Amino acid sequence: MRTAATRRVSIKNYPYALSFPGSNGNDMSVGTDAYLYERTQAFSVGAWINVTRYLAGTAHIWSEYQSGSPFRGRLIRIDSGVLRFWLVSTLNSNELKINYPILPLRRWIRVVFTYDGSSTAAGVKCYWDNVLQTQTASVATLSATIVATGVSTKWGGWTGSASCQPMLLAKPFVSDHEWTATEVADDYYDSRFSGVTPVDYYDVTEGSGTTVASLGSGLHNGSLGASVTWGSADTPMKARTTIPQNRLSLS
Repeated sequence: MRTAATRRVSIKNYPYALSFPGSNGNDMSVGTDAYLYERTQAFSVGAWINVTRYLAGTAHIWSEYQSGSPFRGRLIRIDSGVLRFWLVSTLNSNELKINYPILPLRRWIRVVFTYDGSSTAAGVKCYWDNVLQTQTASVATLSATIVATGVSTKWGGWTGSASCQPMLLAKPFVSDHEWTATEVADDYYDSRFSGVTPVDYYDVTEGSGTTVASLGSGLHNGSLGASVTWGSADTPMKARTTIPQNRLSLS
């Protein structure tokens, strides 16, 4: 009888990460109205995220959102001790608001959200390092449009009063379909996209300057705020170059 063993899978080392200080205007802007996904359209969004500290209020990770009236759009943010995926038509009355546990501090996590276009809580999934997370709370009353035009699409801060989440960020992406579990796993273990190439993804390999190139079909290059910095000392996989993966027993 051969007992269960562990094999190790080598992982890509990311050369650089972007450091967001947590102040408005210091984000990665990818243009205006870059995606405009409706509540009936599937999409996925994710990144390697390392939260460096938490602010007292709300802090944005990704947003394409109108901050005035109507308060409308799509975003991911830290809000009152939860990680939130939020689609809004009308604030507090017509929205899909899904909460997950807050991300741990000072640890790299591959965070991927998938959405199936159903306007339901069940249509949202969140993965941390390829592990499906449990929703802690949800509001699912969404039945009208979430599209507002003329809005900035950003990683980090936005044009409203809320701040950017202080964090390190690497290889963010946006896809125009609901990622399967296989796509999530392949992305995490092999750093490759097994399905359709995302609309936008950023390898973050430039190492300097204020422009981050999109390698997807959308070609929405990122423009960095003045206080967003490049770093190579703390990036995904620098402290961990292998991942254990179980192997079946053989007899």
